[in-house]
Amino acid sequence: MEDSEEQKVFTGNYVLSIDGFILIGFFVFSCFMTFKGIEEENSKCFVAIAIWIILFAGLTYRMNYFILTSKKLIVKNPIWLWKKIEFNFEAIEETSIVYPRRKSPICLYVKTKNSTKYFGASSLRNTTWKELKRNLEENKIKVIDKVWGNSTTANSGFAQ
Repeated sequence: MEDSEEQKVFTGNYVLSIDGFILIGFFVFSCFMTFKGIEEENSKCFVAIAIWIILFAGLTYRMNYFILTSKKLIVKNPIWLWKKIEFNFEAIEETSIVYPRRKSPICLYVKTKNSTKYFGASSLRNTTWKELKRNLEENKIKVIDKVWGNSTTANSGFAQ
């Protein structure tokens, strides 16, 4: 990506999201259990650490954010710094904004000719999702909105 390319970033506050609260709360609980387990010389500390690692991996995996450039949709994760997925606009057939399951964050499904991938973004607020939707439509990308309705077919040239 060139430095001169204009970027629009769609992100939220990860600490103030539900996943962030759960992660921080369980981290504090794990620290308490670890120190208490070390003092009492039992295995509570190892169980607490193992559960925290599993929760950390599961909750941070869906803390994605999106970047739009003039030619690409980029998905990044602020915790997993190595995670960066790019889609050229020409390769995207359609996108969908959906709730995949109850109590899951809103997700963006990206459908290309070869695959369909989904990306949870637990820190994005409704206004940020709507702004992302509007910007995708402005870039002639078909957006199916299964959260708020008003599905659009902004790019009628793509296969349906």
